[in-house]
Amino acid sequence: KPQFITVPGVDEIQDPFIAADESYLAFINNNEIYISFRDANGWAPAQKLGPQVNDGNGISGPYISADGKTLYYSSARVRGFFKPNPDNSALDYDKLQTRMQSIFNGRPNILMIPVDLSAK
Repeated sequence: KPQFITVPGVDEIQDPFIAADESYLAFINNNEIYISFRDANGWAPAQKLGPQVNDGNGISGPYISADGKTLYYSSARVRGFFKPNPDNSALDYDKLQTRMQSIFNGRPNILMIPVDLSAK
């Protein structure tokens, strides 16, 4: 039966992902990914993931692999997939968009970041 989830310290939960064993919950709050672990009272206060993940770019849809070792999420980040124009002129957004679509075959950009969920 669906239940309303309340996590101390956050005002809104978006794009929730709950582990199969319901031991932790990953979600978006204010454009940042947080994680909360289940405790005796329900859910522990949320912990914001570090700047490697929460870098200010638009992020959504956190998902953690079944083995609990890899975090997947969508991001507007393009760093690493293009280089600025050598003369520091403005980038041509249409060309960048075309290149990004060819790199990802028209699919959203999915980043894979290893995480360790064994330490609470």
